[in-house]
Amino acid sequence: MDPGARDVEFEALRRVGQGIGSVSNMLGEMAQQKQQVVNEGHIAEAKARAIDTEQEVENEIAQEQDYTKWKEISENKWSQLTKETEGNETYSPLAKGVINEFYIAAQARSNAKVSGQVAKREIETANANHQTLATRLRKAGDLEGAEAELQKINMRPEAKAQLIESFWVSGAYEDSQDLVRIASGDVVALRDIQANLYKKVDGEYVFEPKMARDDRRSVERRVKEEISKANTALYNELALGIENGDLVDPEEIRTMEADGRLSAGQAKAYLNAYHSAKNVFDPITHATLRRKITGYDPTNDPMGEEYSMLLGEVLGQPKEVVASLKSELEKQLDGTGQTQASRRVNERLKNMFNSNFFSGGLDPIGEDEVLDAEMNYLKVQEDADRLLNKYPDKSASDIMGMLFASDGSGGESIARHASTLVKDTQTPSSGAGEKKEAGRNAYLRYLQKQFPAITAQMSFREAVKAAAGEKGLTPDQMQRLKDFYGD
Repeated sequence: MDPGARDVEFEALRRVGQGIGSVSNMLGEMAQQKQQVVNEGHIAEAKARAIDTEQEVENEIAQEQDYTKWKEISENKWSQLTKETEGNETYSPLAKGVINEFYIAAQARSNAKVSGQVAKREIETANANHQTLATRLRKAGDLEGAEAELQKINMRPEAKAQLIESFWVSGAYEDSQDLVRIASGDVVALRDIQANLYKKVDGEYVFEPKMARDDRRSVERRVKEEISKANTALYNELALGIENGDLVDPEEIRTMEADGRLSAGQAKAYLNAYHSAKNVFDPITHATLRRKITGYDPTNDPMGEEYSMLLGEVLGQPKEVVASLKSELEKQLDGTGQTQASRRVNERLKNMFNSNFFSGGLDPIGEDEVLDAEMNYLKVQEDADRLLNKYPDKSASDIMGMLFASDGSGGESIARHASTLVKDTQTPSSGAGEKKEAGRNAYLRYLQKQFPAITAQMSFREAVKAAAGEKGLTPDQMQRLKDFYGD
């Protein structure tokens, strides 16, 4: 064989071998790259699992109130994750090594955080225990012991100083409220608190010196309320005792006033009602009392003081009228005598009485005129009550419209009593038409006291414009004008 040809053949074989080696190397490199990608994916998955485990530890700790179990929760979670990783056959040894190193660092970080939370909770618990003991020592009167216990609290000096200051301030208010609660019903004890509340010695308050100013005012209000409640309860008891024949001597009533068990007004009311020269029926007194009862609104009397005074007046009346008056007062108290419509009607009639409507727009002079005004009011109030009972769904404006209707449709009351409503007509005609006109004239004078610019000849719109002026009108004032003028 030609030596040259043999060399060519050998060279060709050599090149073939090199090609095969290159392909093998390339396949090896591809395999390595693939494994690297797979490993990185597994490592990323494991890192995500570690983050989830940290969050699971946080969640379980948040739900577990017993902080002594927190470390155990953390250790169990990480142990479970490590075992799952070690048993995972899809992870390569290289990936497992990297993952384990990452888990060790993540677990150490998580455990350190949990340990810090446990330590914080231990300190908080210890501090709370110190405060609880300090509170009990303070209530027991051991102020030095309470202060010593507070000094054991573990926190920054500035925060600790603020906490101790707050402890004494809030404690003073709490102790004061407890003292008022214990003294409730005992007017003498309550007045002793009241007398010392703002007393000072050497520039310092005698009563709870560390109490804040607003807290001191709050205690003062509470004491006044308790005194008022106690006064009212005693007055009611004394007044109700009259029904059983238990009349208290005037001197004893004055003693009760002197030591604060009764207010000055209550003592005076009792003496006037039950120790006056005579106890006979007086029409003016009776009519006035009925008007007070009708106008009584328990929502404006949260402490029951007005009710107490009215009850005292009622029980001081002659026996033949007490039951009726007391029944009316009780209806007002429990709400069965008042609806929204009746409250508004009563308020309007009361305003009319105060503006001398029931005396013809003029100031009543002498007992006879006062009696006329009171009785006119009482009669109109009775007609209003009758209409309210007959038409329970009607509004206050509807009822007032009926009372002042010119066609006599339930509103004959004003016209019927017009002869005494109009003082400038000495001998009014008894005709129904003239009586109604007299009633309108009286109502006009009542309105003109509030709105001097209006006249009888105006239309409703003209009257509203004249009455409003620059100040305007309230809806109730608008309705009063509408009651007279119509629209």
